[in-house]
Amino acid sequence: MQSSERALQNRLQLPWPFLAGIIAILILPLFSQFPYFAPPAWGQALFFRSIVAVLLFFALAWLLQKGAERVISRTDPARAPILALLAYAGVLFLALFTSLDPHFSFWGTPYRAWGLLTYAFYILFALGLYLFLRPQQWNSIWNTLFATGTAAVLIGIGQQFGLFADSLVSSESRPYATFGNTIFFAIFLSVLLPFAIVWFLKAKGWWKIAYGALSLLFLYAILITETRGVFLGVAAGALFFVLFYPAPMRLLKKVALPLFALAFLLLILVNTVQPPAFVEQTLLFSRLWDRLSLEQIWETEPRFGAWPYAISAIQEKPLLGYGPYNSSIPFNTHFDSASSRFEGRTTGWWDTFHNYYLDIAIGAGLLGLFAFFAFIGLLWRGLQRAKKSAQHKTALLDIHAAQTALLVYLVAMIFSFNSFGTYLVFFVLVGYSFFLIAYAPQNSR
Repeated sequence: MQSSERALQNRLQLPWPFLAGIIAILILPLFSQFPYFAPPAWGQALFFRSIVAVLLFFALAWLLQKGAERVISRTDPARAPILALLAYAGVLFLALFTSLDPHFSFWGTPYRAWGLLTYAFYILFALGLYLFLRPQQWNSIWNTLFATGTAAVLIGIGQQFGLFADSLVSSESRPYATFGNTIFFAIFLSVLLPFAIVWFLKAKGWWKIAYGALSLLFLYAILITETRGVFLGVAAGALFFVLFYPAPMRLLKKVALPLFALAFLLLILVNTVQPPAFVEQTLLFSRLWDRLSLEQIWETEPRFGAWPYAISAIQEKPLLGYGPYNSSIPFNTHFDSASSRFEGRTTGWWDTFHNYYLDIAIGAGLLGLFAFFAFIGLLWRGLQRAKKSAQHKTALLDIHAAQTALLVYLVAMIFSFNSFGTYLVFFVLVGYSFFLIAYAPQNSR
């Protein structure tokens, strides 16, 4: 333990322009202006790769100039999940060689922040955050993401209420801010939410009010996106957060448990009675009432029609799949245009099965899916071990927030796929988790 602590203390600290470059990356989800960010995910990913490449070049030059020793030692507490992440990346690149469309697997499409090239930069970004950020600088990282999320929420609210119509694309229902899709917008905010709540619990004075208001703002924005998969992820995260809260707080559980019961009762009412008049007269409430109907979800949700195609495709190529990001190939092969679940939709053909885990299994086979879950398992185990050995309440709460955010993301991705904003916040979470695994047991931030 002492050797790992000494390695952390002796790690080289890069000058402030490195942090400035990272902050520039964290605000990229707000940029969607034509023509430089059209499509938004393409422009955001392009600028992201460019900034990361410059940062890595100067980081390596700095390390060589200073004569740095091995950056990740054999005693590094985060070594196991880091190696698991690299092994997962290795499986993805192995699947590239058997891909049915290797060009698409490597480069992706302008309409998504996809492609193994960009994915490799996400991994390098997460490792760079872990290796080169000082412990105190993580506050700046999360506060920048909070600022990005706040600005996106204000844009989304403006879309919903038709404000600044000359500048913003109107979206009276299910706003998407600058993310191009309500699902990505909701997932981005849902990962930030546990950290905003923990920052609220740790703060004092005016900062407690600020972080409390931020948490409520994020909750409201998630609500107006009407994204059911994210609702499920937030519910799972809330249960975990309350039931496994790492400090005595009876008041939290006394307040939270009745709220869970109330939410469950509302779900029962939505599925058993007709909507009251005030619900029908309010656009948001009426849409939520309709979208939370389990009967309608079961009968009309196109995902449930698409997932059997994915199961068939996995059985055809179980080992390494069709190649990363090639879900469109088996979907186009198995798609049934007569399916009632796709009737009346503007698009019947998909380039993803709207389930991140099925997309992994199709792109990199069951080997890739196993490698991904092995990485997640080792990451969770590392956080759990760090939580057990943490010496300070602040470190405990930070780890608990990271675990909650990871759970929220993993549950939400059962019904979604990634774009630039969701990839970005996930890999920031990965880098932060590496930091917590290595640093939290010895120190308080």
